[in-house]
Amino acid sequence: MIQNEKNLSPSIAYDVHAIGNPEELLFFDIETTGLSVYRSSLYLIGYLYYDPSSSVWVSGQIFCESLADEADALKAFSRHLHENTILVSYNGDSFDLPFLKHMAAQYSIPLFSENQKSVDLLKLFRPLKKILHLENLKLKTCERALSIDREDPYSGKELIEMYARWQENRDPELLRILLLHNREDIENLPRILPLLHYRFLEQTEKTLLFQKVIASANGHAETLTLCYETGLSLPFPWEKQTETYRLHWEKCMIRLEVSLYAGELRYFYPDVENYYYLPAEDMAVHRSLASFVDAKHRKKATPKTCYQRQEGIFIPQPEDILQPVFLKEYKSADRFSLYRGQDLPAEDAVRYVNAVLHALLHEK
Repeated sequence: MIQNEKNLSPSIAYDVHAIGNPEELLFFDIETTGLSVYRSSLYLIGYLYYDPSSSVWVSGQIFCESLADEADALKAFSRHLHENTILVSYNGDSFDLPFLKHMAAQYSIPLFSENQKSVDLLKLFRPLKKILHLENLKLKTCERALSIDREDPYSGKELIEMYARWQENRDPELLRILLLHNREDIENLPRILPLLHYRFLEQTEKTLLFQKVIASANGHAETLTLCYETGLSLPFPWEKQTETYRLHWEKCMIRLEVSLYAGELRYFYPDVENYYYLPAEDMAVHRSLASFVDAKHRKKATPKTCYQRQEGIFIPQPEDILQPVFLKEYKSADRFSLYRGQDLPAEDAVRYVNAVLHALLHEK
């Protein structure tokens, strides 16, 4: 069995607080000769932990030179597990942990406690595939999204053959490649944690900085621009655009551009029973006024005819944030608020951007 441990540079300061306290986290990754726990063997365990006494991260590996080293490798790894340890992996809940548990049971080695805490980053990253338009959620794909470079070009599957060759010839270069792949997997796990920021786009605090309306050549309001500062700094810009909204988030700043709507819309009164519809005027009036209209020129309003028409400039909105709400037709999905030439109240502006974010993130 070959073991190695090294202190990472003190300048490396992983921000891991999104998943736990540094002192409690144990990042780990295993390499095996196959996917089946019944037909495969364990040949490498990599791990990473924070040493508070020296304020550095420590990377280590336990390499099995042969099948006979499996039990000793498990025992060596167990020495890094404590009562409060939180295991952190990538797809570990589905593969690494079940594999190690089976091996430990096979050798009658107490490895994990019954209440072992575990964080599987792959599970946390699943919503990011759609949000970030990722091709897949492989570890290397997540690394590329953050421009993390790797020296190792091989897949875990390719390394199985290399391990078999190493057992035959003990080639130092093959051993270097095997260890490099695992070490980069381990040391890059904390480095991809900033991707978790994209899970909290809606929830993070936002403060309106300024807003302005850009007019077209004929002087009509055309685009509403709102800028915000947030409590969340993204590692790389995120942008989403539709015909109505364009949202650009760079570092901790949001710029939202909204295409305003010019034309006629309708405000539908909720208390239909109190209104009459006037066909000639194509509008509804309250019964207190309808009593002055000839009965031949009025009829009881229905939900579809209980409206007031309004000409003007309107702000589209995905939810009923800004009141009153105008529609194109009864029960139309598109919602609007009349733009009166005044700035939105700061609180409404924050609720508005959160509603737009929600709509963009959950767009089908």
